[in-house]
Amino acid sequence: MKAAIVIAYHKRDELISGEPFLPVHAGRALMDETNPDKDWLTQNLIGDDTGDNISADNAAYNELTALYWAWKNVAADAVGFMHYRRHFVFDPASKKNYYSVARIKGGYISNKLRYRDGVIDDLLSGKSFVCAAQDRSKTVREHYAAAHGTVGLDITERVIKEKYPEYADAAERYFSGKTEYFYNMFIMRHADFDRYAEFLFGVLGEVAKELKGERLYPSERITGVFMTKLIDEGYTAVRLPVMFVRGRQTFKAAWAESKRNLKLNKQRKGGMKGRLYAIKPLLKKLVPDFIFAWYYNRKKH
Repeated sequence: MKAAIVIAYHKRDELISGEPFLPVHAGRALMDETNPDKDWLTQNLIGDDTGDNISADNAAYNELTALYWAWKNVAADAVGFMHYRRHFVFDPASKKNYYSVARIKGGYISNKLRYRDGVIDDLLSGKSFVCAAQDRSKTVREHYAAAHGTVGLDITERVIKEKYPEYADAAERYFSGKTEYFYNMFIMRHADFDRYAEFLFGVLGEVAKELKGERLYPSERITGVFMTKLIDEGYTAVRLPVMFVRGRQTFKAAWAESKRNLKLNKQRKGGMKGRLYAIKPLLKKLVPDFIFAWYYNRKKH
């Protein structure tokens, strides 16, 4: 089948391209002319500001403006979504949740990601979809509250109950459950993708009205609700590990990001757990990667 796996970028980084991978610049409508990455972004990536798009809303929707662009502008039998530093490892037999590399080098797609011709057909054989999922020790609702407070998820749950009641039971079980679907990453047949995007952006559109310009963190949990509903309907969730490319973030940039996160956590009254989430960029610079690998590859965390 013809597949398109969108990879969302917002700055210059290691480039992955060539079928089925489709690198897209998320938020191009907001790119400043003085952006030092402007030439690289425009020369190497499709902008999400073409055709039917919401690129100008990137500040709230983040990478999902690239996903919306794919929904409205990409024709393929199967559609997937990854991030510039998070990629599926195409090995459903792997016992790991997490892999990492410092940089992308030659042979990365075949050797590290284990991608091969025909693998998407194999993964989507029968009634199935591909996801990044883990079983955790706390509920989805508890993890969300620790990182972002409770308001966004409370609004999301109410919107689903009022506007999409057929998803209400799946939402309650997902938010109260301990299996979590991460990063808005997936591969689906186009009909399922179309239905997913209709639900995702329908819910987010209502949530955005109440959050008034804030970043739409509930999006990842809405994706989880949709996947829970698919499983209710008899679909098989094919779990794949995720490769994290540690990349080039400097200590200064990690410190600045952590400070911004700490400020937001204070505003949300996130407490100690929220502070730990907030300083994650800094921890990733200071803590050896094998410790993160151990943490993410535990059966539950």
